Amino acid sequence: MITGGALLALRGIRSATTDVDSISRLSPVVRTAAAAVAQYRDLDPSWLNNRSQAFTPATFDESTCEIELARAQLVVLGVSMRDLFLMKLHAARDRDLEDLERLWPRSGFGSAEQAVDFYYLAYPDELVDEFLGDFVRRIAHRAEQR
Repeated sequence: MITGGALLALRGIRSATTDVDSISRLSPVVRTAAAAVAQYRDLDPSWLNNRSQAFTPATFDESTCEIELARAQLVVLGVSMRDLFLMKLHAARDRDLEDLERLWPRSGFGSAEQAVDFYYLAYPDELVDEFLGDFVRRIAHRAEQR
């Protein structure tokens, strides 16, 4: 299951990325195949990684994923835009802000308050951030200005 910039690029929401993030465990077979692709294509050895697993929402439901690619030996699922928004919000790195703005209209949230409510369901161990609602409202406002 892919997420992050690769999913955004695949869906035409972002122009490019340098890696493919997965929330799935990468089997030894997949790791070996990815290493061969990296060598053949002169890519960073970690071009396919599962570092985003740490950001997987507690509310994640695989049935909300979409099939992005289906081949005889490979099926690639993409997380929902709602889950990706929550994951990017949880990471909240400077480089995620533009993605959050692009994701907002695709996330399905009716309001910043709803997004914040879903955030705390998705990440129940997070401390309440009194500024999170304002942050999401700014994201929504910037998204509307695009």
